Amino acid sequence: MTAQNPAYQGFDIISDAQRAHDLAVAYSVYVATSNSESFDAQDFYQEYENAYSAFLNLVKVHR
Repeated sequence: MTAQNPAYQGFDIISDAQRAHDLAVAYSVYVATSNSESFDAQDFYQEYENAYSAFLNLVKVHR
């Protein structure tokens, strides 16, 4: 299954790795900004690393 977005030319040529990266960054930013506790760079990186694997699997399954 290929996602189509006619408003964004070139959408289909983005790699799975790039899609997973973009989603992982967005998710990590969301977690960092919605958390009331302190969130440092190491926490952000760890959250990204965990999210990237999960999003890569999801992207591959739903492609």
